[in-house]
Amino acid sequence: MQSSDSKNYFYIIGIIAICIILYATRQILAPFVIAFMIAYALDPLVDKLEEWKLPRTMAIVFFLLFILIILTLTGMIVFPAIKLQVERLAGNMPDYTVTIHQWFSPIFENVIKEDPARIKEVISNLTEKLGNIPPKLLASTSSLLWSGFSGMLNFIITMINLIIIPISCFYFLKDIDPIKEKIKALIPTRYKETVFELKQETNEVLGGFIRGQLTVAIILAVFYSIGLSIIGTPMSIVIGIVAGLANIVPYLGLLVGLIPAILLTVLQFHDVAHLLGVLLVFGIAQAMEGMFITPRIVGDKIGLHPVVIMLAILAGGRFFGFIGILLAVPIAAVLNVFLKRGVERYKESTIFLQE
Repeated sequence: MQSSDSKNYFYIIGIIAICIILYATRQILAPFVIAFMIAYALDPLVDKLEEWKLPRTMAIVFFLLFILIILTLTGMIVFPAIKLQVERLAGNMPDYTVTIHQWFSPIFENVIKEDPARIKEVISNLTEKLGNIPPKLLASTSSLLWSGFSGMLNFIITMINLIIIPISCFYFLKDIDPIKEKIKALIPTRYKETVFELKQETNEVLGGFIRGQLTVAIILAVFYSIGLSIIGTPMSIVIGIVAGLANIVPYLGLLVGLIPAILLTVLQFHDVAHLLGVLLVFGIAQAMEGMFITPRIVGDKIGLHPVVIMLAILAGGRFFGFIGILLAVPIAAVLNVFLKRGVERYKESTIFLQE
């Protein structure tokens, strides 16, 4: 009995240690996790190419080259339009500045009329702070240089990650079946049936969710870009692409797309009609996504309540940053599979059935 308890403690300590290591190395692991997710989503498609008698390595290279060509052609079509919109935004910035000044001038004027003494105090403090700028500037020079050096390092790390992701994705795709077989060989015989059933459920949930969300994100990116372009929203293509792709994480696309679209549209047109147009585009997109696109493409495979999804995203972002936000829903979906199986086992147990 004591030996069994010792083993349990050992397993618990091991799990805690693994969690600590994963948390400490989350930034290093991020590109590999992204590469594995891409490989996981593409594996069934590569398997289809293998069925056509293509060697697996050739099938992977062919498929990755196909994706690269599609992305390159899309960039060649979209980039000139984005460049034109950026140039227009830069040309309109002086007008936007005037508009913002007109919005806030009455507020400042009212504050000055109501409390002139407070305004004088603020101006006096500001003048004093401006006088201290030269010594502070000198003192912060080293900090500025260090920030620039850190920024350069971050840029280099980002470029390395961009190289690591496709290379890791290739090797994950190449070796994913042998890895599965090796893991399968380690499972005790009496647990193989249960593990196989859990694997099937997990594959269905994860594969359907990842591939489905990518498809939904692309559809929404196209819809947002076209809709906002028709309205005349500045940077419509950029906002549309960002809002659509951000929808890989549920609800994130609406947040990152709607606010800049409203702000830039109001600054450009100064009327309610165009603002309502933006709200209509996002409203139609959300309605289509909720009622038609997601149910048909993704279905209800994930099986999570919207509140649970939001909680998972917030917790993932809090502890693991961007990679946590990206993985929160898939991990929650997998845990939900295990939870359902645990509840089924509990209902079949003597503890539940005993009167």
